[in-house]
Amino acid sequence: MGAMRRLVPIVILALVVLGLVAAPAGATLTASLRAGTEVEALAVGSEGDLWFAGTNTGSEPGTIVGKIAPGGAVSEYLVPGSAAAPGVGGLARGPEGLMWFTRPGAERIERYGATGDFEGFGLPTAGSRPTGIVTVPGGFLWVAMEGTGRLAQVDPSGLIREFTLAEGTRPTRLAFGSDSALWGIEAESATLVRGSLAGATAKYPLPTNGGIFRGAINSDIVAGHDGDLWLSQEDGPFVGRVKPEGGGSPEYTRFPVYGNSGTTLISTGPHADVWFANEAGEIGSISATGRLGLPACAIKNCDLGVQALAEGPEGELWFAAGEKIGTFTPPGITASFKGHLAKVKGGRTSIKVRCSGGAAAQRCSGRVEVLARGKKGKALARASFRGTVQQTTTVKLKLTKAAKRLLDASGTLAVRVRLFRDGKASGGAHSSLGTAG
Repeated sequence: MGAMRRLVPIVILALVVLGLVAAPAGATLTASLRAGTEVEALAVGSEGDLWFAGTNTGSEPGTIVGKIAPGGAVSEYLVPGSAAAPGVGGLARGPEGLMWFTRPGAERIERYGATGDFEGFGLPTAGSRPTGIVTVPGGFLWVAMEGTGRLAQVDPSGLIREFTLAEGTRPTRLAFGSDSALWGIEAESATLVRGSLAGATAKYPLPTNGGIFRGAINSDIVAGHDGDLWLSQEDGPFVGRVKPEGGGSPEYTRFPVYGNSGTTLISTGPHADVWFANEAGEIGSISATGRLGLPACAIKNCDLGVQALAEGPEGELWFAAGEKIGTFTPPGITASFKGHLAKVKGGRTSIKVRCSGGAAAQRCSGRVEVLARGKKGKALARASFRGTVQQTTTVKLKLTKAAKRLLDASGTLAVRVRLFRDGKASGGAHSSLGTAG
């Protein structure tokens, strides 16, 4: 049976004013927690709150849990008796709507009750070191036991059943796949673990031939909105995608991402993208097809590393860094000309437009206009475009009859080219129109 005590609130801040902290070309909205608090896990509660759990090393050290209400109020609580073995491995909303978290150092699973009661459950096997935790259909939570190489099934009453994995397996993080099975990552190898809800388990080493890994460590796993599993990987600027195959060997693809450091955390988030944090303190995104968003610092100048990442109650992306918790907004989309107008052929010309910034699945659209330089009047050519972020689009323009007459008369026509996005001018350049050949 679990021991039940009442949690004492350490900090309750009503209607905390969240402060803006600018990231390069993007923005983050953050709330400061109690001094000494380091958040290690984030999850959404049943009432639309954003819950966090971690460690406090301040005047009252120990494991902490807390929440940020939709209105901005922050509540933070100290887990009684946790100073000797602080720290959190994972956080999840249980099937009954209460928040559960694991304490690896204490070898316990904890639950925070709706009335402020705290209940902890010891694990059957010594040295279990529980880490990742996930809720699955059927009314159970599942927990990864890194220390003993097992998976544990937990029901809301605290009854725990353990399932042994292959010898040498050390699961750390879990996700529930589209094949209705549990998928976990190993602590220090390029290996996936699959567990059925009936307890049958299998181990799948990821392909390492051809030097694909440099001693890879899969650091986090999430089930994407596309039904695939996504992995962050600390051996370099990569993320992995796994397509579950219903018990067969999974299909694995590895994607390079922007940056020079390994990826540490991964989460679902806005625009149906998968979002990752890297060792440099940046957050970036990747679409289901491998298209990339531009990463940016979570905290200004990337002064703090990202320690937790999760999709929030309204689909926004939340992060934790040091004593800060906030929502992340990617850099805004910008568009610019690349080069000059092409020579006119058959009454047509073109110009390249480069779109940068934004999230991976976002699109970049606008229009281009060509006007006679130094003269007022209608555009000589106009065309809309729709492109992809981080890529260059060729915009094709058809000259008006008036433009053709002017060009035929002079051979070369000085023009200015204007770029519009969201109905507003966003750039321009001087160029010239001349005929090919």
